[in-house]
Amino acid sequence: MSVGVLALPLPHLNLAASARFGGDMKMRLADATIVGTGHVPSRWSVSMAYDGLGGSALAVRYGHEKWTDMQGLGSPSLAITDAAEFSAGAEVAGPKVSGLPVAVRLGYRTRDLPFPVASQKVSEQSLTGGLGIPLAAGRATADLAVSRARRSGAGQGETGWILSFGFSIKP
Repeated sequence: MSVGVLALPLPHLNLAASARFGGDMKMRLADATIVGTGHVPSRWSVSMAYDGLGGSALAVRYGHEKWTDMQGLGSPSLAITDAAEFSAGAEVAGPKVSGLPVAVRLGYRTRDLPFPVASQKVSEQSLTGGLGIPLAAGRATADLAVSRARRSGAGQGETGWILSFGFSIKP
């Protein structure tokens, strides 16, 4: 079951919350013998966005996923931990192209992963920047973004670049 609520307590201020309550899961051998039981991980999150700064928007989000609800589905030696996630971002009106502002975006995200390495939590962080360039008198947009991502835990780490491009048309 999932539930959510959206509230607008003040002009330009949006508050939201959501939750998912998981049902039972059973692992079977040859479609007959039950060899493990668990639950779909419960999840909750809260977020806030403010768009009262003249063409700009700021948002933050925090969430928690209870992966330990799945304990009992795999090997007893498989470690599972609950995971938290935090993200924040901003979009501001930048320079104008053909009289329309370019959306300039910046975001940050950090989250835990549910499976530790050598009994230590693994986490991911990413920093993203991008542009939303208006085309065809605002009837189309080209979105460009670049992210620097890092995953680390147990003295190990990896980094990477993520490039993305999107194109949208408004009928």
